[in-house]
Amino acid sequence: MIEQLNLEKEAKSLENKRRKLFVLHGLYKFIVAPIFHIAKAVSVVIIFVIVLFPPLLIYLAVSGGVCIITGLIPAPRIIYKQSVKEKFMTRIIENINSALNFSLYRINKVNLRNAGFFGSSYFNDTKYIVGDNNISGTWNDTAIEFSEVKFYKETVNYSKTIGGCLLSILLLPVFIIRGLLTSTHDDDDLPIFGVIKDEHVFYKGLFMFADLKLDFSSNFLLIPNEKLKYTAKFSTEGFGKPLSALKLEQVGFTDNYTLFCTNENSEKQILESSIISAIQNTYIKANLKPILSVVKGKVYVTIPNQGNFLNFNVAKKVGGSAFFEPYINEFERFQKFTESITSQSSK
Repeated sequence: MIEQLNLEKEAKSLENKRRKLFVLHGLYKFIVAPIFHIAKAVSVVIIFVIVLFPPLLIYLAVSGGVCIITGLIPAPRIIYKQSVKEKFMTRIIENINSALNFSLYRINKVNLRNAGFFGSSYFNDTKYIVGDNNISGTWNDTAIEFSEVKFYKETVNYSKTIGGCLLSILLLPVFIIRGLLTSTHDDDDLPIFGVIKDEHVFYKGLFMFADLKLDFSSNFLLIPNEKLKYTAKFSTEGFGKPLSALKLEQVGFTDNYTLFCTNENSEKQILESSIISAIQNTYIKANLKPILSVVKGKVYVTIPNQGNFLNFNVAKKVGGSAFFEPYINEFERFQKFTESITSQSSK
């Protein structure tokens, strides 16, 4: 597939675009951005003193105008990461299959929930979810989705929170004295900083979905034992029934996998299914151990800690076709995985 895409040509074209934007990025960083921040700071200062010096209104108009004009100039690094990325990736994905669509930031949260390997805590504790570099559409009459997914959450930064509280305590005498010497009580005297939170990614990886319409008597979940920690308490809502666990090193499948299924009597059907051989032939041979579930005939796959395949950094040189290949290779692997299942299932 990669050879047919002429990724070397795409990479060369992208590098030419990056070089032009990198020059503009330098001008923006050292000219436009400083002017914007200076104009913004001046405007804020004037707003505070304009009551005492009304003639400063004309300077506020000038600084405000400069702030608005420079603020409307788009940052070249953002242009590169968003519009340029979308243009190039859309063209590449269309060349793979015109029925597929590329989106910068998209994820089907219904599929994420139905997969079952993301527990309710993932959604309850999440501030937001981002699906980077999303491919969706129809492949060989099969609805699919392929994306890098990131779950973001907030945690309390205790050092900053404690520091803010201590600063409030230190300022307390000053505001008490000011209150005794002034007659106004219209403002909140003491600035309370409150709880300060940091935002970070607590799960990232590839997420893949294919509606293969498989005929199984059980919904099931396959998880490598070393990756059980990523699942926390996985949700059973999508499975319809409680799941029973079965260690698989005793029944012939890859060592250290755990099978969770809604019907233990379907164990033999699952282990002899085309899915098991597809996992072995496409992922395990590549030293990858995905988490996989089948719910109502639909296949869901995630591979933890596989993120940031396409680093569109305006300061980083595009090193030929190798820039795109990791991402395209993983999509091609998923394509082969689904094709292997459907071809064996039809026999």
